[in-house]
Amino acid sequence: MTPVTLVDLLCRGAAHRPALSDPDGISLDYVDLCNAADAIGAALATHGVQPGDRVAAVLPDGAAYLAAFAGTAAARAAFAPLAAPDGLARLRPRLVLAPPEVPQGIRVAANALGIPVVTVAIDAAGLALVDGEHVYDAHGRTAGPDDPAFITADGIPVAQGALVAAALESARPASGTVRLAVPLSELRGLVGAIAVLAAGGHLVVAARAAAAA
Repeated sequence: MTPVTLVDLLCRGAAHRPALSDPDGISLDYVDLCNAADAIGAALATHGVQPGDRVAAVLPDGAAYLAAFAGTAAARAAFAPLAAPDGLARLRPRLVLAPPEVPQGIRVAANALGIPVVTVAIDAAGLALVDGEHVYDAHGRTAGPDDPAFITADGIPVAQGALVAAALESARPASGTVRLAVPLSELRGLVGAIAVLAAGGHLVVAARAAAAA
C-alpha cells in the first residue's frame, strides 16, 4: 500500500466545498487549498529548497500559513515556525517565508546570515502569491512518510508519517464548521487543523499567533 502523505490527506477527494477561513477574511475551498500548496511547493523548489531542508516561517495563523505548510511538505522540506529573529542563527533554514509586510527584525537577521526571505500570501480569489506573483506550476516531487515535515519550538523534527498518523487518529466524520483556538505553531494545533481537513470539515482559524518581530 502506498503511504499517505500530508498532501494526500488534505487533497484527497478535493472539491469546491469550504476548507478554511481565517481572521483576515480569506476563505479557501479544498481545491483552492491544494492548488495554493502545489504552487508554493513549486516556488520553494525554484528557490533551491531541497528534500530535508528547513524552511522557517513567520507567517500569521491563517490560510497562507496552512498553504505554505502543505507546500513545504509537498517539496519534502520541514516547516519551522519562528518565534523570534534570533532563532534564525540556530535553525539555519534554506529560506524564510514571511507575509508581504516582512517584520523588520526578520529582514535584518536574515540579511545578516545571508538567508533569502520569500513572501507568501493568498489573494481574494484564493490564489497563492509568492513574492507578489502568482505561481501556477506544480512541485513535481513525491514525499514519503520519513520526510521531516515540521520542526517544533523545541527543535524536534516531526516526520510526515507521524503527522498523518496523529491527524487520522484525531479525525472525526465531517461535522460542519470547526473553530480552532490553538495556534498552528503548536504541534497539537497543527495536528488538530489537519484532522479537521482530513475529515472534510470547514476549519475556522480563530487564533492569531503573533509573528516574529
